[in-house]
Amino acid sequence: MALAGFSLWRNTGSVAGLFVCCVSVVVLTIDTVWSILATRGVAVEVVANPSDVYVGEDYPLRISISGPRRDLLLRLAFEGAPSVRVQPPVTATPRSTGLRRGVVSALPVEIWSRGLCGLVTHVRRHEVAFFRPMAIGPRPLAPAEPLRELFDSWEDGGRRREDEGDIVHGVRDYLPGDSMRQIHWRATARRDELIVKEVEQPGSPQLLLALDVGSGDDAGEQAARRAAWYVLEALHRGHDVLLSTVEDERQITGPLSSPSDVNRRLAAATPGRPAPPRGHECLRVTPDGDSWG
Repeated sequence: MALAGFSLWRNTGSVAGLFVCCVSVVVLTIDTVWSILATRGVAVEVVANPSDVYVGEDYPLRISISGPRRDLLLRLAFEGAPSVRVQPPVTATPRSTGLRRGVVSALPVEIWSRGLCGLVTHVRRHEVAFFRPMAIGPRPLAPAEPLRELFDSWEDGGRRREDEGDIVHGVRDYLPGDSMRQIHWRATARRDELIVKEVEQPGSPQLLLALDVGSGDDAGEQAARRAAWYVLEALHRGHDVLLSTVEDERQITGPLSSPSDVNRRLAAATPGRPAPPRGHECLRVTPDGDSWG
C-alpha cells in the first residue's frame, strides 16, 4: 500500500497518493512497534520435564508463560515443530523430541507476536533452562551376532535363579521356615530326622563394558545403541555391570544398577577411548565392532 501511494504521488503529484503513502508508513511503524513490545515483557519457564528419554522419542513438557495479556504463538525452536497459540499467563504443554544423544539442560523457545493490523510479525527467542537436566540416551539395538561368551551360563536366555549354583559347605538340623529345597535327603535318611544343607551363594557374575563412540558419527551412535542392549541384557540376567566411558576427556568407570543409570551414563559419553581396569575380561564396543577378552 505504501509503495502504491508513493508511486501515485511520484507520477501524478497527487495529494491523495502522498496521504496514502504517509498513512501506510505510520501503520507499518505502529504495527512493528506493537509486535516488538508484545514480546518484550514475556517470561518463559520450563516447570516440568522428564529426566531421561531415548533418541527419537517424543516427550512432554510443561512451560509457563507470563507477561502482558496478548495473543502470542509459542514454538519450540526445532525444524518442523508446531506452534501453539497462548495468552499469558498460561501453562502450555507442547511435545518435543530427543533429537540427538547427550545431556541437555536448556531448550530454545520462540515467542511470536503480530502487530495490531497483522502486517508485521516479531519473533523473540528464549534459551530456557530445563526444570532438571535431561539425559537423551541411545535406544537399545541388539547386535547382529551377540557375543555368546557373555551368556553361556543361561542357554535358555532366562534370568539367573537365586538358588542356582549354590555351594554346600555343611549341614544342620531343620528349623521352622527352612525351604524344602534345602533338605539334605541322604543325611536325613541316615539320621532319621530332617537335615538341611547350609549353602553359600556365589557372587553374581560381572560384566565390564568399555564403550568407544569414536568421533561421534553414525557408527559411534550405533555402538552406543549396542552398548545399551548389552548392559540392559546383562542387568536382566543378574550380572553386576561396570561401564567404562569417556566424558569430556575424563574416563568414568562405575557400576550401573537400573535402566535410568544406563541411559544417563550412555547419554553423557563423549568421543575418547576408555582404558578399563587391567586384569578383568572386558567387552569392548566400538564403531568398528565388538570384541571380548
